[in-house]
Amino acid sequence: MGVLDVSMLYGRKRREIRLGASAGLLRNTMETGGHAVTEEAYSMYLKACTAANVLSMDSFALAFCAHNEALQAAREIMLADRAGELGKSMYEFNEARGKAVELRRAGRLKTPKANQRVQLVADNMGGIETAAVDWLVPGLFPRGELSVLGADGGTGKGLWQAQLIAHITTGKQSGFFPCEPPSPSRVLIFSGEDDPAKVLRPRLLAAGADVGKVFFKTADGFFNQSGHLLAIDSAEMAAIIRNTVPDMVIIDPYQSFLSMDIKMAERNQMRGVTTPLRAVLREINAAGLLVAHSNKKGAVAGRQRLADSSDLWDASRCVVMVGRDRLTKQVYVSNEKNSYAPECKTILFTIEGATVEGVKTAVAVYQGTTDKKDYDFIMDKAARPAVSKDDAKEAICAILGETQTGSMESEKLRIAVMKETGCSERTYDRARKELKADGTICPKKVGQKDGTQKWYIFYHGLTVVI
Repeated sequence: MGVLDVSMLYGRKRREIRLGASAGLLRNTMETGGHAVTEEAYSMYLKACTAANVLSMDSFALAFCAHNEALQAAREIMLADRAGELGKSMYEFNEARGKAVELRRAGRLKTPKANQRVQLVADNMGGIETAAVDWLVPGLFPRGELSVLGADGGTGKGLWQAQLIAHITTGKQSGFFPCEPPSPSRVLIFSGEDDPAKVLRPRLLAAGADVGKVFFKTADGFFNQSGHLLAIDSAEMAAIIRNTVPDMVIIDPYQSFLSMDIKMAERNQMRGVTTPLRAVLREINAAGLLVAHSNKKGAVAGRQRLADSSDLWDASRCVVMVGRDRLTKQVYVSNEKNSYAPECKTILFTIEGATVEGVKTAVAVYQGTTDKKDYDFIMDKAARPAVSKDDAKEAICAILGETQTGSMESEKLRIAVMKETGCSERTYDRARKELKADGTICPKKVGQKDGTQKWYIFYHGLTVVI
């Protein structure tokens, strides 16, 4: 199905129609609900249309209201032009026009009332009242606004999301969200990748969320039902949001819900996608969170990590970036932008296994906070010079030799050596294996007071009593 070629719409008369209508283009008006609307207003109406509503009955009703046939034809050409820009085909245009003509003949084609159209009058600042920010999560996620969560795949952003959803749906405080808890609220997830039964439900239960307050719609599920993709700026997504009435809408990842013709690097296109979504969020007073895959560029942080769309950063009131500390293996959650409050401290957590309803999953475990930001973690990783295996071997021996017992917990030794030398985990592992092979160090399991066992590294065979 090809894109609409409007030159075929009226054939040879197209140019004549344009010339005949142009003289009265701005002077002509149509009466709708007692208000006059100029051709300029119709042009502005079309510019505000999206692929989801450009061929609506309202669009044709406004076109059919012109005072003469030439101007009506000119409006239909304007409509066809806009439909073609938005990727609509000749077949789709003719099908919608035919339906509009039938409704018009039956007297059932209703012209939008004045309050349904764009008002071409500016509002006066003196006529509004000052309003405080309405927070869903105080100091982080405001209602009626878009926020962004960016991360590389596999870093643990979904586990942090589970903690967020648990906080929202239960109203309970935690290390992750120590702020004043909100009243238990509803969350709507548009999932483009994670299976609700296999991934989302077990993960949410492990985090302590009230799954009875969590709703979802998957990209593939919608496609199977409708035969087409669910897009962020579509009337279908707006309807799902309005019908669910959530307090937070999470779109994860947002890339799964973009129309195929959208170029994320084009600022105007991305702004056109997010504006309809923000309008719906403000209508129902919900917070929106777009989850974005970060790009694979090296040594970049902040807005440059958001995959191909810096406009997403600008359009968002809050931006959170998730990554992993190479040294400690902890996951960090850094608040990189906050338009309405001071930026929050960076959260640190580890990942532990969990079993829920017989299904294995994972859960985020709070470990504290830090003043380091995404840039600090990224640049620390990029700036360190290469360290040799011999340097790592020397550090292992030196650190063990400085302890009173000549031993150290295996994981703590690894962190200490990597922190001191800046070596990679692979270099550390090679150094440790060589020291073990020549008998310089010896790994052993040691019983703990709580009955568990941990691996320790012993230097020159020294022993220790725990």
